[in-house]
Amino acid sequence: MTQQEKNEFSDRQYPVTENMGRLLTAWRLQRLGFFMLVAIIIAALLGVFSNGWLSDRVVSNSQATLRVEYQRFTRETSEIPLVIRAKNIGKEQIVVTLSGDLMDNFEIETLQPQSAATDSKDHQLHITLPAGKKDEWRAVYLSLRPKSFGYFNNIIEMQGADSVHFSQLVYP
Repeated sequence: MTQQEKNEFSDRQYPVTENMGRLLTAWRLQRLGFFMLVAIIIAALLGVFSNGWLSDRVVSNSQATLRVEYQRFTRETSEIPLVIRAKNIGKEQIVVTLSGDLMDNFEIETLQPQSAATDSKDHQLHITLPAGKKDEWRAVYLSLRPKSFGYFNNIIEMQGADSVHFSQLVYP
């Protein structure tokens, strides 16, 4: 290090008082803050806070007769789409049951199709759909709104098939 470079990083009194140690610390913190801001923006674009590649999920049961499309990460004030697809396995009706934290911590704002018969008891919601032809898929579209923030474990079951378990993280 030359004498001139050494003088660049030494404390000064003229024209203003400078403490170079504190200035270097401030510059490092500013650089760290910039990189943290870039990391938060990238995480948001990828879907860590709501819609996006890391948030959108599709899970199905082991028999591939029940499929749920949901968002892993969401905010307390946002509306969450939830799509349940059930395959007719040869029954007259398809009965889908929502339970777990889903019934206690989320409000169902809309349920499509409107003609679906619903019944609620013991912290469970039973949705009955007409079956249609064998091996035909039926869908139920729900709009949910979280009542509070937290980590919730949800269960969706179909009569005569394995259940689907999934978790959601709701930010404040």
